[in-house]
Amino acid sequence: KKLRWTPDIIHCHGWMAAVLPILAKKAYHDDPFFANAKIVTSIYDNPFQQVFSERIVNKIKIDGISESDLELVAKGASFADLSKLAIQYSDGVIQGSESILPELVDFTNQSQKMFLPYQEPQNYVTAYNQFYDQILGK
Repeated sequence: KKLRWTPDIIHCHGWMAAVLPILAKKAYHDDPFFANAKIVTSIYDNPFQQVFSERIVNKIKIDGISESDLELVAKGASFADLSKLAIQYSDGVIQGSESILPELVDFTNQSQKMFLPYQEPQNYVTAYNQFYDQILGK
């Protein structure tokens, strides 16, 4: 906002950014800076082993986000649960590592989100740009 430009795409990377899609789509959907932004999430093969307690719901739930929006993490949040939450509120998903949990690929496919499989480092820029264009409907 301080730069005074509105993003076309917000690209979230990894589990640490997993709550950003729901914040953008639910809590800030009326904000003119974010209202038309598309959300892309990259999922990586870097799972954590601990499970966040069910208190995570209280930390994510702010105006615009209800408990029903957070059903995926209501009983605690594993790496897969947080990733699924990000996928659920994203417009597109990129497989950022050669391998990711198969259940996350399945969840993405079941949700009918646009999906870009893993791209080799020498090819990813072109592939990402084409994916962004698809997300934007260009």
